[in-house]
Amino acid sequence: MPERTFGRMVRSHRTKLGISQTKLGELIGRSPTTIRSWERDQSQPNDPEVITALSAVLGIPEHTVYDKTGQQMPVVEESPTVEQALATLNPDPVELDEAASTVADVQDLAELAELDDSAAPEPTISDEPLSQEPAFLAPPDPYYVTTAVPPAHEPSYMEDRVQRQLYRVRTLATVVILVSLGIAFLWAFSQSWEALGEWWSEFFGNLRL
Repeated sequence: MPERTFGRMVRSHRTKLGISQTKLGELIGRSPTTIRSWERDQSQPNDPEVITALSAVLGIPEHTVYDKTGQQMPVVEESPTVEQALATLNPDPVELDEAASTVADVQDLAELAELDDSAAPEPTISDEPLSQEPAFLAPPDPYYVTTAVPPAHEPSYMEDRVQRQLYRVRTLATVVILVSLGIAFLWAFSQSWEALGEWWSEFFGNLRL
């Protein structure tokens, strides 16, 4: 039995594909309530993008969906064919005539140039040898001989007599100072040891009392 309304057509193709109203709404961007309203012929889509998506999902020709909804299918501008595009590139006949006259002028000029070259006398080569003069040579730069300068060498303190004497004096003074400090340390230690011994004896003596 042929589909008579838009709603029956949508319902028939949807059930053949085995998809629910919710799934169909998700695929075309509409709610299940809208799909239910379409199938009951309570409303119809008027958005060309929705109609295109509906025809693609249900497998219905797009012009059929437009016919069932009572809308006019938008006219799609066709791109020009290759022959039409080439026809627009044909040059103007006036431009072709000007180009042909320009080529003819160039050819005439080339022929005149060939005639001038043939009328001109050929150059002759003389048998006399060419004079060979020496080329100018710049004088060489003066050459200077320089003696090598030895690197500066500072004498060490072992090579200087005064420095050796000062080194010995410093060494002797250092030894004397160290010995003096050692003697002072021993004297201080002995005095501290004696004072500690006296304190120890006095401390234990008081404990015995």
